[in-house]
Amino acid sequence: DGMLCGMPILASNVSDNELYLEHQIELLFNPNLPSEIAEKIIAFSKLDENKKRQIGKVNKNLAENYFEVSKMVQSYIKLLK
Repeated sequence: DGMLCGMPILASNVSDNELYLEHQIELLFNPNLPSEIAEKIIAFSKLDENKKRQIGKVNKNLAENYFEVSKMVQSYIKLLK
């Protein structure tokens, strides 16, 4: 997963992506609009390296805090109780 590796990502603006990725809102796109996806790819290519590193650090922290396998399993177990 790119987030866990500390990378900025492009993501669709569906589900909870906007909540988790508000720090990189400029890289979220409507998956039904190919032109918007292309725009976001171009926007990403124009980000300076410091901004990419900053986004990547936040992504890594988010991935470790929310998407680590054992934490996700525990969350699902809680839902079943």
